[in-house]
Amino acid sequence: MTLGYISSKVAECPLCHCRHIALENFKVEAIIRCTGCGLTLRRPHRGVTDSGIQAVLAAWNKRSQASPSFASSVEDESRDPDMLQKHILDLEQQLAATQDSLRAQVSKTL
Repeated sequence: MTLGYISSKVAECPLCHCRHIALENFKVEAIIRCTGCGLTLRRPHRGVTDSGIQAVLAAWNKRSQASPSFASSVEDESRDPDMLQKHILDLEQQLAATQDSLRAQVSKTL
């Protein structure tokens, strides 16, 4: 059962800074999820009087305050999908070059 989107009681997402946070309460657990990036926290119910909702809200807000944000560590223009794709391609090229270098070093030692 989705309780809906909440904003006044919950901090923004620590990863993407989205304010659209969904809270869901099921029979055995409560779930809070960022609708922007999908970051999710789950907390089990701990008895009849504890639905897990307060625990998941507290955990989300604590994480949001304590975690460094990926989004804030890059410049605003890198949030653009095209720029992010370019960064991904650059990282893939760096990874391929590193793998090639390591393979060459291993073949020299054999």
